[in-house]
Amino acid sequence: MEGVQASAREVWTTIKVWLRNISSLLIQRWEISSTDTNILRALEVPFSNILRRLSRLISWKKPTIGWVKLNVDGSCRGNPGNCGGGGLIRDSLGNFKAAFSSHFVHGTNNEGELRALIEGVGVCKEMGFTNITLECDSSLVVNWLKCQRCSMWYLWDYWDELLDNLQGLQFTIEHQFQEGNYPTDALACSAI
Repeated sequence: MEGVQASAREVWTTIKVWLRNISSLLIQRWEISSTDTNILRALEVPFSNILRRLSRLISWKKPTIGWVKLNVDGSCRGNPGNCGGGGLIRDSLGNFKAAFSSHFVHGTNNEGELRALIEGVGVCKEMGFTNITLECDSSLVVNWLKCQRCSMWYLWDYWDELLDNLQGLQFTIEHQFQEGNYPTDALACSAI
């Protein structure tokens, strides 16, 4: 800009354009502090704030006293494809009671989840447990149990079998994030 005369307004506009460009690059890579936000606002530099991701601690929680917790997971290589399921049963102190890992031959990921629940509930019944907290990382299967309705016609036979197995039991169903269901994921994956 040598030899070019610019008004204060033009200089200020150029500075704001550069600040906006720089701030947009910085915001893409780092969170900006509240101080930086206040400075950009005071200078009337437009910017868009990236929403911060809230982190959440995900962990296994013990069931209520007198209950056991059955964590299950289904796994599938290809969908449909080779599938299996696994599960883990622990008491209200977190003590290990039983585990299973089963190969289901060919099926879908949802079939693997449902069949793992069927097998796990069967193991609980064989061991005499009647108060069971079920945990599964498939929100679809969790919602089916909460609504008492399976929306996939090709799984209705397994669905009916699960409902029959649950007869006479007190149970609750909860969703568990995959990160909190790691041991059962390992059991399910080892089955296929």
